[in-house]
Amino acid sequence: MNYNLVIYDDNEKLRQTLELLLEASGFNVKGSYSHCDDVIKNIQNQGIDLVIMDINMPGIGGIKGLQKLKEDFPDVKVVMHTVFDDDERIFQ
Repeated sequence: MNYNLVIYDDNEKLRQTLELLLEASGFNVKGSYSHCDDVIKNIQNQGIDLVIMDINMPGIGGIKGLQKLKEDFPDVKVVMHTVFDDDERIFQ
């Protein structure tokens, strides 16, 4: 089964690398974005199964983006990633 996914990360090189790696692994990358301010608009009508989201991004950031996403799309799976080892940010 091919999974449709979207990537959110403000690090352009990391985002592009993830996109290439995941596409080569059989995933359908439907979009990649540097912020998640428009998360609902970005994924609606795309049939998204999975979102990969950085915690620390400009705008509303990954944690607020996750909250918005889950309100409208509770069944979409989300993988959060970060370079921080700060427990407070991670457990939010």
